[in-house]
Amino acid sequence: MAQCGNPDTPAVVAIEVCSGLISLGQYQAEDLEYLLIGRGNARMRGGDMTGAIIDYDLAQNIVFNSVGARYNRALARIELDQYEAALADLDEVVAMSPTWAQGHGARGTALSGLDDDVAAIEAYSHALELAPTDAEVWTDRGVSYLILGDLDRGIVDLNEAIRLNPRAARAYIMRGLARQEQGNPSSALRDFDAALAIWPDNTAVQGYRQQVLQGGQ
Repeated sequence: MAQCGNPDTPAVVAIEVCSGLISLGQYQAEDLEYLLIGRGNARMRGGDMTGAIIDYDLAQNIVFNSVGARYNRALARIELDQYEAALADLDEVVAMSPTWAQGHGARGTALSGLDDDVAAIEAYSHALELAPTDAEVWTDRGVSYLILGDLDRGIVDLNEAIRLNPRAARAYIMRGLARQEQGNPSSALRDFDAALAIWPDNTAVQGYRQQVLQGGQ
């Protein structure tokens, strides 16, 4: 069963292994839930969000209070821009596991997708109370502050994300855009250069950099 649930197993291999074990018909309850979630996760890694949601639905039908099925289904729904459905799943996740930081962080992502960045910041803040070293959540909260027009607070969060993870390319990109908007082109350029050192093929960042060099705001 380990190969089915191992996130390092190639998606095609994991789907085949999980499907083979499920087809045996000898696994029940939590064991079958595990296999279905493992196959759903592999489908997500392979880009099949709809197939993943079907597996998570099956897993929840077997173990109704499955936090894993709801959480992963929410992630798949976020990828499909199904933010309301994702939020419904994540509301149940945080109700069942209120001290699990990842549930609150994902809930913030769903709320931001629904253009409610005030509520998203509250969710991200709760996640950071529980897991203060999560650079991705610092980035997410910083972006929500930027969306709301609070560039200074957004930059503070992005600074922390970069301190925790110096290879946080998205944090450099968003901080560069904020600094460009603040009229600080030299700092923006440094951030875009840092992002391109990590993500050299990002054409959007190449465009932002060119805009700074040309003096655009």
